[in-house]
Amino acid sequence: MKKLWLVTIFLSFLFFVSACQLEPQDLLGKLQSYQQRLNKLIENNQSTVSFEPFDNYTIPLSSSNPGMKSKNEYMTVYNRQRDNSTDVQLDSTLLIYRDLLDEVIDKLLEMEIEELEVTMTIEYQGYANLEANLKLSQSGGVVFKFLMEGMGQSFFIGLKMGYQQKNFYLMELSYYPIDHYTYYFEFVENNQMIHLRYSSLTYWYRYQNQKDQTFYEISDKREFGNSGSSLRWYNPKTGMRVQFHDYEGNKLDLIEYFNARGRYFIYEENHTENRIRLTWQLLEATGWDYVFSEEDTSNTFKAIYYKGKRLFPEATLYVNLWDKFASVYATISVLKEDITDDMLNLSAYELTFVRQNLKLSDLEKAMADMRIESEQYKTYRGIDFTNSNLRMDLYEVIDQDIKPD
Repeated sequence: MKKLWLVTIFLSFLFFVSACQLEPQDLLGKLQSYQQRLNKLIENNQSTVSFEPFDNYTIPLSSSNPGMKSKNEYMTVYNRQRDNSTDVQLDSTLLIYRDLLDEVIDKLLEMEIEELEVTMTIEYQGYANLEANLKLSQSGGVVFKFLMEGMGQSFFIGLKMGYQQKNFYLMELSYYPIDHYTYYFEFVENNQMIHLRYSSLTYWYRYQNQKDQTFYEISDKREFGNSGSSLRWYNPKTGMRVQFHDYEGNKLDLIEYFNARGRYFIYEENHTENRIRLTWQLLEATGWDYVFSEEDTSNTFKAIYYKGKRLFPEATLYVNLWDKFASVYATISVLKEDITDDMLNLSAYELTFVRQNLKLSDLEKAMADMRIESEQYKTYRGIDFTNSNLRMDLYEVIDQDIKPD
């Protein structure tokens, strides 16, 4: 996301700007209500913690860290944990807008101004001009606009916030005329969050549904020596996420299975090398009782055991045991032609996986079906991201209040 760096310039010069009275509406009161709502949204979103299961570091539960721990020690934590890696994360996205409101409100209080429209023009030693405006929109929201021009270039930011059927909303448009580079962000509380970026050479679109955690992302880049496309979709109804990447002809497909505690199976196909990378959450498998993993030492050896016998030595293990998070992931890489169903369900390694019905043909069919099903999300306000007139069509449907005057 583009940082709203022009806000700092704008606030620095507010002392030199006169305020003109509009109709009796309390702009400051609106800004303060937005500030309160943002604080609440950020606070609520920070109530859960997301963990990355493939980190190689850990925070040991015991300072003695004996290395050998029973599976039950991991299961005690694992059965209590809740994964939120597929949740819509709002705090990092909304913090910049909250900080903007904090600064603006502080400045307005300092100036003792409550009802106003602020407009200013600043000239920077003859080589650049800044125009900034803060006002109420006809719909009752608050609009910020910033335009910087100079040395044959220009840059524009438009920002709007308000309430839509009691739900807080934010819209931001950033625009560079060179290459028609445009970034658009839209947030509607309890509904959706959208990121959209495009130019003559690339586009990127992300849709996130706050109600059911649906995630969809599509991108395409056409630059010499750096071209590619990708698609990612998480379907909360099935607990499955797919990814399709094609960079300079190197194709990589991936499907992940989730439950309430996180990812528990990953199938990753590298078409260029004809290799498959498989990853299992071994806490979702039976047939082992101990794991050896020494952290905070130079010993990188990790292994699982059953009654003293080492199992699955072919795998690379990623082991974590935190006070609120536990994982024992096993990963192998094999030629696609060598995969068997017994490998997928772990019976080939004297283990029993939670999903005994995993078959290669079913995995390939699931990925193909999900690619087709994801088509329903590739449009924004009726605009298809694969069409040939993307720039003009998208700009047409963006809110008029945040476009350049």
